[in-house]
Amino acid sequence: MWSLWGGPGGSMAAKTCAKFGLDTVLVEREEYPNKPNSLGCLVDRRLCEYIKIDERFVDSVIRLIKVSSSDGTEIQMQEPKIGEISYVLNRKTFDREILKIALKEGTEYLNRTRAIGLIKEDGVIKEVKAKIEEREDLEIRSNIVIGADGVESKVGKWADLYKKSDISIDNMWGAS
Repeated sequence: MWSLWGGPGGSMAAKTCAKFGLDTVLVEREEYPNKPNSLGCLVDRRLCEYIKIDERFVDSVIRLIKVSSSDGTEIQMQEPKIGEISYVLNRKTFDREILKIALKEGTEYLNRTRAIGLIKEDGVIKEVKAKIEEREDLEIRSNIVIGADGVESKVGKWADLYKKSDISIDNMWGAS
């Protein structure tokens, strides 16, 4: 199994696959996940009903959210009883810790490696083409490929997962 990119989604997918006995490779283009991008991650407080969030990962607590639309509509959210709506996680710390968990389960880690394409046979993805920094290209066969490369996914495009939509956006919303 190949998991492409080592953010929380990629590392958790790799951890789960390795835990169930699959040979698992996690590919990360940088030295470690989230290196160039140490932005926070907003997590809803209700998630804590299911998992414990380690306090080492919490940068700040959100007590009020105000959302406004381009048409002037505003919505304000706050939790009067508990006072906490969500948490901002430190992605740098969080991502590295999840990577450690994946590695403990037996995931092989290829850092400084970029996926550069997929090879299909009869319309089915069979190989990942990758480039290790300053070394040769790799082509490795895999029955499972997980593209965890985020909202601007190249893997999703290579796999033809994105289709044009007839949906239009009438209002743009911003949050503060």
